Amino acid sequence: TVFLSTAILLAFGGKTLEDFAFVLFVGVITGTYSTTYVAAALVVDWTLYVEGRLGARKKRLAKGGEARKIT
Repeated sequence: TVFLSTAILLAFGGKTLEDFAFVLFVGVITGTYSTTYVAAALVVDWTLYVEGRLGARKKRLAKGGEARKIT
């Protein structure tokens, strides 16, 4: 919705709002792009972390250790 609103403001805002709308439009695109790639990296790191915890738990159980709850 912000993207659409900013695009409309850029198209129909006139000379007075043209510079403001352009900067806002570029900011929305840049923010969306960076958030997408930062979030993807966090999901990968989180998945590897959880898999590591589960692997350590399986090793502990195989050795006859106790099963602690993963939080």
